Amino acid sequence: MLVAALRALAAEPPAVSLAHLELRFPPVSQFLERFRALLGRRRVFDLDAELDGMTRIEQAVAFLAVLELRRSGEVALEQAAPFAPIRVRRAESETERRPAWTGTARSA
Repeated sequence: MLVAALRALAAEPPAVSLAHLELRFPPVSQFLERFRALLGRRRVFDLDAELDGMTRIEQAVAFLAVLELRRSGEVALEQAAPFAPIRVRRAESETERRPAWTGTARSA
């Protein structure tokens, strides 16, 4: 009986699936298209409202898309105070279209 018990303990345990822990990142292009389409219909939108209902991963990727739009000069970002909602506005003038982070984005 002791030998049988030791054999049972020495047996290889069944493989544990870690698939449920895998992070799946949506493509940034998905959010670029979404925000460009939104800005085609509206001049301004609140980022918080657009992120509502998304997972944290989706929110992070969507935020990266907004930063990419700002870097390319397609949008201007505004924030009234630290932790206030971020407003995304379609860039309309050449001053707003400049690619560097100079003067149009305000935050804490």
